[in-house]
Amino acid sequence: MSIFDIVATLVLAMVLVAFAVQGTGELAQMQIATDDYIQCETLARQLQSGSDYLIEQVRMYTATGQREYMDNYFEELNTTRRRENALEYFTEHYGDNDAFTLLKSAMTTSQNLSYTDRANPGESIFKDADKALYRVKQNGKHGCGFY
Repeated sequence: MSIFDIVATLVLAMVLVAFAVQGTGELAQMQIATDDYIQCETLARQLQSGSDYLIEQVRMYTATGQREYMDNYFEELNTTRRRENALEYFTEHYGDNDAFTLLKSAMTTSQNLSYTDRANPGESIFKDADKALYRVKQNGKHGCGFY
């Protein structure tokens, strides 16, 4: 073996070590990105299932009039908070952007509607809708407005 062979072998070994170190770093970044993706996917499902559950409880209460469904609704809304917990995580880890701001606004509006009159659910919303309809009709037929 010559000196040239030894030097060439050492250079090749150093190049291979450099590639291995770089590959390990990229593998770690891929693992982090994969974990983030899985967490986002899980939270998106959690947000969707929370919304679906709330809708189902409202439908069941409307169809049956059984107070248990309304209680389930408010339990999810105030205690379990699947939608809110998912959105808080997204905001904390991915920043507050327009999409999250709009989603928060929609959820707040939904929550505010749910508290209009818990003792007599639904009635307050219908009264407000009736008032809004009357106010729009004061300005003529075929109107549109916000209340």
